[in-house]
Parts: sequence; structure tokens; C-alpha cells
Amino acid sequence: MADTSAAGPIAPAAIPDAVAGVTDEVKADATPDFRKYKHKLKINEKEQDLDYDEVIKRAQKSSAADEVFRRASAKEKQLAALIDRAKEGDLDWIEELAGGEKLTKWAEKKLLKIIEMNEMSPEQRELMEERAARKALEEDKKRREDGDNEQRTTALRDHAAKEIDSKIDEAFKAARLPMTPSRIERVAQYLDASLSVEGALLDPAKALQRVQKEMRSDAREVLESLTPEELREFLPKKVLDAIRRGDVADVRAQDPLRRPTPDGQPRKVTDTKQKRMSTDAYFTNLEKKFGG
Repeated sequence: MADTSAAGPIAPAAIPDAVAGVTDEVKADATPDFRKYKHKLKINEKEQDLDYDEVIKRAQKSSAADEVFRRASAKEKQLAALIDRAKEGDLDWIEELAGGEKLTKWAEKKLLKIIEMNEMSPEQRELMEERAARKALEEDKKRREDGDNEQRTTALRDHAAKEIDSKIDEAFKAARLPMTPSRIERVAQYLDASLSVEGALLDPAKALQRVQKEMRSDAREVLESLTPEELREFLPKKVLDAIRRGDVADVRAQDPLRRPTPDGQPRKVTDTKQKRMSTDAYFTNLEKKFGG
């Protein structure tokens, strides 16, 4: 046990400070961390349980939205006040907005038109009004035609997109290939290039064939660069098993008497009349010989 007698007794004046420090630490530890708890908020008459960060985020968004709404409301009130002034005949605000020079030029052009109209004969005025009405009708007709053309173009574009999607889907199904993002992206690139260069859409099935050819070439380059150990790690087990089964089938299909010697040289057959052993018999003998 440490000897504290040398330090002397604690001064009475220091006791309140020490107690206060401990109390502050206890209070600090007892203060709940609001980040760890969910908080109930009522949004559009519905209560939601949100964490602290989400509450802060929504509060910031709400504050920004209030500011935007406040500015829009102020502009709307300003516009309404200008309209009221115009209805009462007060047009000074136009000069305030556009400037005196622009307003003067506009007024001069307007006045010249009025003078020209007053100097025209009734027949000339009627002809001018008829031309204005015809121009308005033509402009209205053009707007409607442009709208109809836009709708037809949109409909044709949607129909073409659906047809292309259908053909791409059929191409993948016919090739029995999964529609992976990389394959679809490459097919789309070929289709886009055909439209840009040739002016006609390439058949999606042909585009898929080109993509498959490219991907096989890329895969071949990768596989050729790998060691046998890396190949065994890289290739899926079902692929390795299929390769082994193919090798065994090739060996069993060969004529046992014409298989190469262990050093790779062709095997010589001296007696052409010798009875040839079947493949199954050959393997059966091997099993008897080496199987114990």
C-alpha cells in the first residue's frame, strides 16, 4: 500500500472542487448519445422512426426548401403587384424594368404602326387584318403539325426500341447464352456502329456472333499466358472434368496396337494377321497387370 502521509491532509478548500469534478464526469457519462437512438418525427401526419443523422439531413433539406419557397413567394407577390399597377394604368414599372431607351424605341414602333393603320383605306386595313389572321392560322397549324410529328417520332422510336430489344433477346436465347452486362454492351456498340457507318441496323444475331468471336479470342489469349497450375486454379471444376473425360474418350478410341511408344515414336506392327485386342480388353489387361 502506498504511503500518503508525506503528502499531508487534503485541504478543505480542495474538496468541493474534487467533488465537482467527479460529479461533472458522472453527468457527462450519464448524458445520452442521441446518435445511438431513433427519434420519432411526424411527417405528413405519419410518425416515422429516424436515426440522428437522418433527422439532421431532413432538417437541412427542409430549411433549404423553405428558403426556396420564400423566394418564390416573394417573386409571385412582386409580379402580382406589377399586374395590379398595369390594370390601374400605371406603366412606369415597364420603364423601371426595361429601361427608358428600350421603352422609347418600342413606343415609337407602336406609334408608327398606329399611324400607318389610320392612314390606310378600309380595303387596305381589311387586307392587312386578313393577312394577320391567315398568318396566325398558319402558325397554329404548324405548331399542331410539329406536335403530331413529335408524337409520331416518339411512338416510332419506342416501337423500334422494343423491336430491337426483342431481337436481342431472341439472339441470346438462340445462342443459349446468358445476357450479361458486358455482352449486351458489346452488342449495343456493334448496333450503334452499324447505324453510324452503314446507315442500317446490323442484325443483333450477327452482332452477338461477332461479340462471341471477340470474347473467345480474348479468352484464348488469357489462357495461353497461364501455366498449367494457374489453369487448374482458373478453370471451373466442371470444365476440367469435361476436358479429362474428353482425353479419356480419345485414348479409348485409339487402336491399342497403333498407339505411340512411350518415347513418342510410331509403334511398329510386324504381323499384320495378328489378332487385334479390343480397347476394353486392353484396359482389362492393364487393370489385371497393375491392379494387383
